[in-house]
Amino acid sequence: METERSRGMMDHYIDLRVKPVLEVSANILLSEVFLAVHKGLHSEGSGKVGVSFPEHKKTLGSVIRLHGDYDSLQGLINREELSILRPYVDSREIMPVPSNAKHRTVSRIRVKSGAARILRRSVRKGWLTREEAESRLESMESKRCSLPYLQIKSLSTGQKYPLFVQHGEILDKPIAGTYSNYGLSKEATVPWF
Repeated sequence: METERSRGMMDHYIDLRVKPVLEVSANILLSEVFLAVHKGLHSEGSGKVGVSFPEHKKTLGSVIRLHGDYDSLQGLINREELSILRPYVDSREIMPVPSNAKHRTVSRIRVKSGAARILRRSVRKGWLTREEAESRLESMESKRCSLPYLQIKSLSTGQKYPLFVQHGEILDKPIAGTYSNYGLSKEATVPWF
């Protein structure tokens, strides 16, 4: 039975704004809040909640905006993973998306490993000698990415890695689809306002 709220649509949102803490940078706090959102989305496994960063520029800013239907957002923000971060996050109530909202994709961009890492692997695999690798490293440059990112800790291995985030072109109409356990998608859009 359908409720008054639309189900399965990106018709609601909630902003999670990290509170400034003197001893911790906003980017580190944002990464921790995002990791909690990731854990919640991973547990839910529905692919119905999208994420955007409305203040993004050189960094991702201090706000994570969650998009989805009312029930999916309510379920996510009530999860234990997010409730333990309440002292560090200012979140308002779940709100309807403005009727004049545009749309855009927010996706993860994978950046190839740096030259040193690739060459170390080549030595381990026996493809190059250590001397050859050192010689090549001097002439290679690591591929750099200028996109804003979050420093994330893998849920499976515990290793830290940068998660680069790209906001796509602004569109007039939404594109439906599913979202990863990060709330990101290369195809599906989220409301942008």
